[in-house]
Amino acid sequence: MRIDDSFSSSNDLRGLGQVDRTQDSQAQQKIRQQSSRTTEDSVSLSALGSQVAQAISDDSPEEIAAVDAAQEVFNAGNFSAPSSEVAESLITESLIDTQVEQQLDQQSSAPASPL
Repeated sequence: MRIDDSFSSSNDLRGLGQVDRTQDSQAQQKIRQQSSRTTEDSVSLSALGSQVAQAISDDSPEEIAAVDAAQEVFNAGNFSAPSSEVAESLITESLIDTQVEQQLDQQSSAPASPL
């Protein structure tokens, strides 16, 4: 199997929702030709995926400073959180988790739509 991702950030994003049948059939023919010539698996991706992953994983200087400050307070034994806020957070997170699980269950039990 061979996967080519030739998308780059310089491509025009406005036409992503539109389908060009000529390009689609040409791309399918190219894939068929390539798959008939090779038996090894390979993947080729653009730098876009790694750039997105980098942007998501990078912590801002403000976030790093806030975590460091909280860690210092905690390590000094001066950290306190109002129990009502802790309880509210736990309940909110539990409700969100339950809603997400229900949505995932609904999606997995729904019949697959044909393409």
